[in-house]
Amino acid sequence: MEKIYTQINQIKISKNLENNLFFNNLNKISINEFLQIQKEFIYAVNYWSQLLFILLSKINDPKLRLVILDNINDEHGHGIIENSHVYTFHDFLQALGHTDELNINKKCKSKSVKLFYKSLKKYIKNLQYYDSVLILGAIEYTYIDISTIIIPFLY
Repeated sequence: MEKIYTQINQIKISKNLENNLFFNNLNKISINEFLQIQKEFIYAVNYWSQLLFILLSKINDPKLRLVILDNINDEHGHGIIENSHVYTFHDFLQALGHTDELNINKKCKSKSVKLFYKSLKKYIKNLQYYDSVLILGAIEYTYIDISTIIIPFLY
């Protein structure tokens, strides 16, 4: 597992988020503009665990499957749906002023989110599990970094 974490960190460093144009310009947009950018992302949050299930199906070692199962359980709020990532992301959107009810069965309109999910699903299905872990792990850890960058903008 240590090798995976090392490779994930190398991927993260190569993305250089701190110097990303979008993140450097967050202070130039309104909260409402930011909300409009974020609200379609709820579909990516909801689809995420489906990608994890695809990955899970490729792993033969039960010990390694437990790591992914733990992540899936976390995504689903450890059995408390209101604590699931899709619900907490919806709470985040509501804190920004989003007034729509959570409706994850509604079609995603964002071409970017659809392409994001479709591309990841294709890669996760076709790559070896180790490479799939690298891709999904890098995205998970990058999301943590992105959240850290965004938080000061919101306060």
